[in-house]
Amino acid sequence: MADPTVVRPQIAGLRRFYYVAVVLVTSVGVFTFVLSESTARLFAWSIEPPLTAAFLGANYWAAFFLAFFSARERVWGRARITYAVSIVFTSLTLLATLLHLDRFQFDNANGWLWLVVYLIVPPWLLVLLPLQLLEPGHEPARTAPLEWWLFPIMAVQEAVVLVIGVALWVAPARTGALWPWALTPLTAQAVGAWLLALAAGLAVTMWERDWLRVRVAVVTYAAMPLFQLIALTRFSGTLDWGGAGAWLYVVFLLSILFLGAFGIRRTWLAHEEPAAVVLTAPH
Repeated sequence: MADPTVVRPQIAGLRRFYYVAVVLVTSVGVFTFVLSESTARLFAWSIEPPLTAAFLGANYWAAFFLAFFSARERVWGRARITYAVSIVFTSLTLLATLLHLDRFQFDNANGWLWLVVYLIVPPWLLVLLPLQLLEPGHEPARTAPLEWWLFPIMAVQEAVVLVIGVALWVAPARTGALWPWALTPLTAQAVGAWLLALAAGLAVTMWERDWLRVRVAVVTYAAMPLFQLIALTRFSGTLDWGGAGAWLYVVFLLSILFLGAFGIRRTWLAHEEPAAVVLTAPH
């Protein structure tokens, strides 16, 4: 009979992948968040306006924390939120890349690096998934349940990012009015990929119903809106502050920041269940 105190470990292959992801998201963030106005010269593709580049870079840098904490997490049940976010984002970004190859700059190394990374990562993740699911062990106990009043808030957040993300990705040329500044078809799909990745993260958070099971994500929930607010401050002239769209965007960012800050507080106060035993994953 299986030992009920043994929880399913996260395999070493996934943990190694997240360490690689730490390097990748950090480097892309430099080119997009810091060098937002120089993407035509230095990045894989030219991104206009610079606020869009800063938006993408903010998300890459926020994803640093998700990848870093997941690389260190030994329990699969406390890191699978990262797998869900990763497979959604990388798959959609690969498809957007293939649909707009003419926009990429293959006369420099960054264009080729972008293409190679996104051609490799989704299949890599798909190969690792069955290896992970074959690992023996049980689910970690839910010892720090999400507060009931958070679910309506998260359901609204989920609906917003899901609807807008799907619209931007499926009909990028016809849904520009849904976003507070102008997007090209490629940037609309790039933004949509990030929104749908966030939708995946929120959905898993509600499904897991436990702070410890999603603690690898809470710092990213807080960092993403903070970086986005910095980007808005840098390029505030890009938005029409006389309309409702810009302010609704800020309100949404503040709601995600609240979720992340509250989650950080809850995960710091939560304690590990002492009886849990984690096997060392051999893969």
